Amino acid sequence: IRAIRSWLALKPKPRVTLLGFETGYDEVAKEFGLNIERRVDKNFLGVPLFNSMVHRANSSKSLVTVIINGDILLFDDFIQTLQKVVSNFRDFLIVGARYDIDELPTGVTESDPDYVKKVREHVLTTGTLHTYGGMDVWAWNTDGPRLFDPVMPHFVFGRGKYDNWLTHETISAGRRQVVDVSETCLTVHVKHDYHLVAGNAPAAAPAGGGGHRRLLGQFWSEGKKSKFELFINIYLSLHVGTYTNQMGNVLFAPWKLSLCLEPTGMCLLKRKRPGICNCEFSSFVSKTQTDPVVKNGSRVIRCGMISVETKEDFVIPVLPPDNGEPPPFGLPLTLESILERMTLDNTIILTALNYGYRAIMMNWVCNMRHLNIYNYVVAALDPDLYKYAYTRGLASYYETTIFEGLNSSLIADATYGSDSFKQLTKMKSRVVLRLLKLGVNVVWTDC
Repeated sequence: IRAIRSWLALKPKPRVTLLGFETGYDEVAKEFGLNIERRVDKNFLGVPLFNSMVHRANSSKSLVTVIINGDILLFDDFIQTLQKVVSNFRDFLIVGARYDIDELPTGVTESDPDYVKKVREHVLTTGTLHTYGGMDVWAWNTDGPRLFDPVMPHFVFGRGKYDNWLTHETISAGRRQVVDVSETCLTVHVKHDYHLVAGNAPAAAPAGGGGHRRLLGQFWSEGKKSKFELFINIYLSLHVGTYTNQMGNVLFAPWKLSLCLEPTGMCLLKRKRPGICNCEFSSFVSKTQTDPVVKNGSRVIRCGMISVETKEDFVIPVLPPDNGEPPPFGLPLTLESILERMTLDNTIILTALNYGYRAIMMNWVCNMRHLNIYNYVVAALDPDLYKYAYTRGLASYYETTIFEGLNSSLIADATYGSDSFKQLTKMKSRVVLRLLKLGVNVVWTDC
């Protein structure tokens, strides 16, 4: 709510649209006069997909569209920054790193006439610039060329990598000027827990300074291969487009808007070697994530880190490990783990198919979403279909038990109308029987 009020205080007042639909959206929209765009796709856990959010935002009729995380505060310098960029570039993408603060200044309320001034001073004095990590705001003109060349994969919103991917691919496409406005536009993030993504990770910080930030750092770095949605986003970023190893953070933007003594207070600078130094911000603000650190007795200066994920390290698991140990949820998805989350009144809607029918499956999924039906499960009859559904946020598992003792070529040769296809169709009833034995009611349908 605090963030929404900060957006509505901008002049000129923006048209604010909530993407998706969650509990409380109707009440907030009515209270503040906001719009709601409900047509945003979600994964089977109910988390919005970022590609769908970008698609809806890009369909706006406004001259400039902005996607911003719901916990980011904006101030009047955001409008001034937009005006500076619009006056210099025909087609652009604005990106910016946020400032992290533990809390707002004590005793300052939004009714205070000096509220913005006091918050700004507090942020610039105590805040830490989120330098080389994620981004929380993007702005671009909607009447320009497409942002990037690849089709954006189905990134899970709030789980990392899509921000770097979007920025990198827009830079690579070369059709828009990408501008880093971190220095001129104060975007503020007040600390909160990450219970919605942390799973079983502890939310409370241990005693001692910096505990909360250390826990969050552990979650985002150590959860890469154990947290389902983090894993998916990393996999997608590495396998679609040309992104690698945290390219596309704000330091890779070819243009930087900097504070200066010009009449507008802003100077547009051209980076000759974007992304060459992860310590670039160290001398411009009071504190950054990349402040130089020298270990005792060492001559090595450490001032930042980059991701080291590779395609070879992130391969979609299809079957649980043979050692009998239960895998982390979603790595891979199994029938049992999906049923725990997808049954509605102990009922699921079930379909089964192979990779050759993926396009028909997606049409079916679109219709299910249109009807607001979400308790459906896809039994993938081959690994390729499972991976296809997995990377699109669908509740799917690889069905192998019904084919025990049968020729494995049955599935591969199952073209429509063939004898293999007829055999395969008859085998699908075994999937239904398997679920009925688990005590689940089943509505069976072909795609």
